[in-house]
Amino acid sequence: SSSLLLSPPSFRLVTRLGEPGLPVQRLDVAAADGGNYRYRVSASNPGFRLDGASGEYVTPFAITPNIQALNNVPGAFSGYIELQAVDGFSPTVRVPVDLTVQPPPTLFVTPNVLTVSMRQNDPPVTRGIALTASELSLTYLVETLTPIGGNWLTVTPVLGDSPANLNVVFNPVGLAQGTYSGTIRITANRNGVVAVGSPKTVAVSLTVDAANPTSGFTATPQSTTQSTRCTLI
Repeated sequence: SSSLLLSPPSFRLVTRLGEPGLPVQRLDVAAADGGNYRYRVSASNPGFRLDGASGEYVTPFAITPNIQALNNVPGAFSGYIELQAVDGFSPTVRVPVDLTVQPPPTLFVTPNVLTVSMRQNDPPVTRGIALTASELSLTYLVETLTPIGGNWLTVTPVLGDSPANLNVVFNPVGLAQGTYSGTIRITANRNGVVAVGSPKTVAVSLTVDAANPTSGFTATPQSTTQSTRCTLI
C-alpha cells in the first residue's frame, strides 16, 4: 500500500446561473512511492452534477470530472470524489468538492410609478424609465397593459439589453375626461435564466382634463358710407 499524491487536493469552484458552465476539471493521482495500485473511483455530489469521475484506474492516472450547477438553484454545495483501493489495504481517500452557485443578476427599474396630467388637446408627452442590472447585462422585454381607453400608452424600445433608458409616451388624443390606469411589465433574463427581481412592474396613471378653449379673436367688418352734397345754381 502507499499514500496518494493528489493534484489538486480539493476543488473549490464558483459559478453563476446564466453564465457558461464551468470548464472540465482535472485530478491527477499518483502513489507516493511511485507504484502501480488499482483504485475504484466514485463520487458523491449532492446539489450539483459531477460526471466523468467513476471507474477503476491504476496509479498514476488522471480523471476529468465535469462539475456543473443543477436545476438552476443557487447556493453552496459540498460533495467529494472518493478513491478506494481495490486491494483493500490502502486507506480510502476523499477529494472535497465545494461548489458555490451564485444567483443571476438582479433587475432594477426606476421609477416604479409614473403619473401624468394632460388636457385632451395636448400633444403626446414622454417620460423615462431607467433599466439597470447588477454585475452583468440582462436581456429585457417590455409589455404594456391599458385596460381602459385603448392604446394611449406606448414604450420604446420593447426589447434590448441593459442598461437601457425606456421612453414612455402618453397620448391623450381621443380620450374622454377622467383618470386612466395602466401597467408596464418588464421581464429580464441572463442567457435564459430569469433575473432576480423579474418581472418588475411600473404603475402608470394618466389624468385627462378638458381641452383648452380655442384662443384668438373675431373681427366684425364695419361699412362706411360717404355722401356728397351738390348745390345747383
